[in-house]
Amino acid sequence: MGIKSFLRDTARVVRLTKKPEKSQFLLTLRVVAIGLGILGAAGYTFQLIGTTLRGVHAPTIPRDIALAVLAAIVAAILGVALYLRRRAT
Repeated sequence: MGIKSFLRDTARVVRLTKKPEKSQFLLTLRVVAIGLGILGAAGYTFQLIGTTLRGVHAPTIPRDIALAVLAAIVAAILGVALYLRRRAT
């Protein structure tokens, strides 16, 4: 995919998009805020657990395994989101 086709596709997407209605915008804003809150709470929980366990010698997870697990989680979330999106239409 070259730059020319990327710019053509980008222009097509911009032409097809439309301004959302107020209720749809507020729903999107609410979902994003809830997601941000969940991620913040999870990060805080992990930080709290990590601080608590700092004195305890716990085995470390190799970086490549952690990245593979993280990639699998992201792929699963995207798969579910795409499935639900296709199912809704």
